[in-house]
Amino acid sequence: MNEQQKLKFLGSVVENGDGFKVLSDSDTDWVIHNTKDAIAICVEAIKNRSSINTTEIKESEILQYLGLVNIPAFKEKFIACDNFIKTNKKIAFHGFGSNFENWFLGKVEDHVNETNIRYDKITKNLLKNNSIIAELGGKKKVPTTLAELYSLLVKQGNGKKGVLLDDGSFNIFYILDTNGILRTVSVRWYDNGWSVRADQVETHNAVWNVGHQVFSQNI
Repeated sequence: MNEQQKLKFLGSVVENGDGFKVLSDSDTDWVIHNTKDAIAICVEAIKNRSSINTTEIKESEILQYLGLVNIPAFKEKFIACDNFIKTNKKIAFHGFGSNFENWFLGKVEDHVNETNIRYDKITKNLLKNNSIIAELGGKKKVPTTLAELYSLLVKQGNGKKGVLLDDGSFNIFYILDTNGILRTVSVRWYDNGWSVRADQVETHNAVWNVGHQVFSQNI
């Protein structure tokens, strides 16, 4: 690499720096303190790029892959009824649907580790849950957790910009309820807060349209 290529290379890395957002805080700290080792790993990967599968995220006719978002670990148990409340000081909640209250407020999640979850934009109108779930790999691969949803809401507690849509469009999650049944949980910003609702996955009434987002496991 000559000097001119070096400058162009570094400029390109800076321009596309958002690609590093998927790194966890601990990974980022490691890179900062072990920069030479990190560069060596990157160089080796580039040299062997022909043997690396870069098409793991397949193209879809109904979903557009947008990226990954990092979710930090929860040090304590996540207790739904203590966090999904209208008096929450971190999040402005507009309200909760009765299904969400009945199916989820009794839930406690243990061992919520740091992870990355993927998010996709719906590109076809009148989509049903089963079509989306099948496209993402099936019911065993899509579930996220209440704690992960909550973590994203905290980042945009008052409706500020982030990965969650805040323009009135739906953000869709598939989460196991207190009885281990997979439910659809939708989050939507109204003028004064986030509305959180839940529905059956197989319901005939639930259809999603172009522009809504779906969050799922990164598998």
